[in-house]
Amino acid sequence: MLHLTDMAIELIQDLVLEAELPDGGLRIAQPVERLGLCMELAPAPREADDVLRKRGASVFLDQAAAMRLDDQTLDARRDPSSSAFFLNA
Repeated sequence: MLHLTDMAIELIQDLVLEAELPDGGLRIAQPVERLGLCMELAPAPREADDVLRKRGASVFLDQAAAMRLDDQTLDARRDPSSSAFFLNA
């Protein structure tokens, strides 16, 4: 299962609050036509998504992303001008 750092949880909570998505979260998907992953804010999980909830932060993972990110850690960096998520093996 994907693990979340405290900084990732905090950033997800802040982004969802700013976007006014009370039941929303960060959705991670692996598009069929590409090798990478896509991250976006979503108002709710899609039907087949795995849902990870931790301390008020929600992450929605499509099946391919859930398998690919098993035992990975989602972390985040923040500074006054930008924010970014990244994965640690």
